[in-house]
Amino acid sequence: ASQRNQHQPSSIDSAITKLLTTAKTIKLREGVKPHERKRIQEAFDILTKLSEPPSLKTGERRESYQHFLKRINNDCGPQMVIISAVGGNQPSQV
Repeated sequence: ASQRNQHQPSSIDSAITKLLTTAKTIKLREGVKPHERKRIQEAFDILTKLSEPPSLKTGERRESYQHFLKRINNDCGPQMVIISAVGGNQPSQV
């Protein structure tokens, strides 16, 4: 357990750094690219979907990502959902 705790702060620091970098990039570009827009739409689609029975292959990952998005949205708002989606803080295939 102590070994896990030693690695956790750098993982959190890395995630925060990635979110900040993504937010700055979006601001400098004054928008998002088409593939990023698609990621954002997918994130909000997953966030707002009612619990559908997913396939066994993607079910657990989709459910985990939906839970993550709900927490981000409730705790930080939709802006952070956007930054998380653009920053790649999601499974590559959901």
